[in-house]
Amino acid sequence: MIAVVKKIVVFVLCFYVFSLQADADNALSKKVTIQWKTENGKIDFDNAIYLQNLHYLPAFSYSVNMGNVASFDVQIEHPQYEQIPSGILSDVQLQDIANEEIISKNIGVDRKNYIANVTILPLIKRNGQVYALTSFDLTIKPISTNASNRISGVNERTYTVNSVLNSGKWYKFGILQAGIYKLDYAFLKQLGMAVEGINPANIRIFGHRAGMLPELAGTAREDDIREIPIKVISVSANRFENGDYILAYFPGPEKWKYDVSKQFFVAQKHLYSDTKNFFITADNGIGARINTIPSSSSIENKIINTYNDYGFIEEDKINIAQSGKQFVGDEFGGVSDKSYRLVFRI
Repeated sequence: MIAVVKKIVVFVLCFYVFSLQADADNALSKKVTIQWKTENGKIDFDNAIYLQNLHYLPAFSYSVNMGNVASFDVQIEHPQYEQIPSGILSDVQLQDIANEEIISKNIGVDRKNYIANVTILPLIKRNGQVYALTSFDLTIKPISTNASNRISGVNERTYTVNSVLNSGKWYKFGILQAGIYKLDYAFLKQLGMAVEGINPANIRIFGHRAGMLPELAGTAREDDIREIPIKVISVSANRFENGDYILAYFPGPEKWKYDVSKQFFVAQKHLYSDTKNFFITADNGIGARINTIPSSSSIENKIINTYNDYGFIEEDKINIAQSGKQFVGDEFGGVSDKSYRLVFRI
């Protein structure tokens, strides 16, 4: 039930730091209780740390002196949970929460001793609801090997036991660019889904974020696909019928970043695929939905009839070296300029 999907580098400054010595024959066990509280519309607990790569969700941290042992395993046992009220977490935070606890572990060095650092995101998703971990038994098991004792500053990663794709019936579809998409009855039927027997509440869509996976070895990356909140428009609460449809925003194969120095957005093209794939199922419990907010009672005082948008043209037509991943577009030859057309959808 434990998934370790990110390498999170947070040092000892805000950690529970213990001077206990652990050795290869002595596993360290600790009973942990988390007292959750809600303040100003946010959930929190004492001594929590806040991780930027998880959009500042509160996380539990723990450190222990491992002596000369540079490798260890982590286990969570006897977990207890309580449900978190809806509306407290943002949409981006909800996307960071997995079906199992997210655990990161790494090794640091202090005064020639190895320090085991463990970080746990104590939030999980089940049947479309978010649950907070309130108590558990944490076990750190040192592993002594000749190789580990020679390594200084080892960063270890373990992975989700089973992918979400491990159970149920899944259907794959792809898109060519980012945007809001409408998946209707006919589309789901074309995928091969038994549409007549679908409960709309159980429709779930998973996928990765925009762009390519990191090319650099050791870079933090998503271990498993993540659920995408969707909006299901259905006449019947228990049956998906002709005329019903799904609305969802899907990231595309390209990834956009803002260049602060140049003050404009730059697109990073996917070098290996022009399609971003997603997976849909209807037999793995209740799915995540887009949150709704109440309409404002204020009177509108501004009319917007223009907006900023961005696009790019980067066609891989010519590889000058006939090798590698560097491609260029049209060959100009003696022509000094060419015209290109970009289509912006309103």
